[in-house]
Amino acid sequence: MLGFALKPDRPAYGGSLWILIGMIRVVALLCLLSMNFHINAEEVGSVHVGKLLEVERDRIVMEDAEGTSYIGFVGDAIALRDLDNVKVGDEVIAIFGTAPNTQGTGRVNKLLSIHTCAIKKAECAAARAR
Repeated sequence: MLGFALKPDRPAYGGSLWILIGMIRVVALLCLLSMNFHINAEEVGSVHVGKLLEVERDRIVMEDAEGTSYIGFVGDAIALRDLDNVKVGDEVIAIFGTAPNTQGTGRVNKLLSIHTCAIKKAECAAARAR
């Protein structure tokens, strides 16, 4: 006999609707992931590891293998709370990104996080190795 019979467990359209839905979900997921990666890649600018010589709400002074660094910055509440947990003499890892300058020209350092190397040993070692 020529032709075919439809099986009750398979729709006549061959499930192409489910394939289309699956493809839309994958494309949407890829779009979300690419936006997230772009934001994170843009935020992180530099990582510094060193001994704190001075700590203020908008500036730190660190000593590392290359010398002394004076780093001014802005920060949000979470980063500034991290800043409250470090003190002069601590060896720290500080991660900076950038933020728009309040005058509307250029960008300034933005403190993303700062932690003692006693807590973040692996991250400090990796940053020193770079």
